[in-house]
Amino acid sequence: MKILNLEQGSSDWLRWREGGLGSSDAPVILGVSPWVTPKELFERKLKIRAPQRTNSSMQRGKDFEPIVRKIYENLFGYSVEPICGVHDSIPWLKVSLDGWNQEKKIAVEIKVPSKTDHLCALSRKIPEKYIPQCNHQLLVSEARMLHYVSYNPHFTKEQELAIVKHLPVEEDLGLLLEAEKEFWSWITSRKFRG
Repeated sequence: MKILNLEQGSSDWLRWREGGLGSSDAPVILGVSPWVTPKELFERKLKIRAPQRTNSSMQRGKDFEPIVRKIYENLFGYSVEPICGVHDSIPWLKVSLDGWNQEKKIAVEIKVPSKTDHLCALSRKIPEKYIPQCNHQLLVSEARMLHYVSYNPHFTKEQELAIVKHLPVEEDLGLLLEAEKEFWSWITSRKFRG
């Protein structure tokens, strides 16, 4: 992965994201997103449809992310930095990681989810709708492991944090890459085939 000097959330970062596929696009492309359809994503990428607005759930995640990252760092004893990067050989495959440790090759995905999704993480599972996002991050970063970190401050102190280890599975990453290549061909040809 080539690491870029971009600040997540900045106007430069928003423009950069428009020119490729990021990890939040992966669940949409695989048809498991409860929020966006592949056609809507296609239209947003071609600026036919307005960009998705930040909702209260997304804002809550942004607000808590630095706090949860610090909790994670204190728990594991190493630092993780939010970074942006592109795939080594496919420049339209992009990633914005909530946390990255270059030495250990560990990626971190932080969520401040609903009660249902947090309970899923407490049972040591990643909610299905987030698995493609995690796989995309593994694919682009070539991390040896990803920690899915779920934080819900409405739970007891013992249960407010759940960490699920997610390892790369070559078959899953290959299937995701093929789906993303097909979707990107729709973008470049401006023809939706879904």
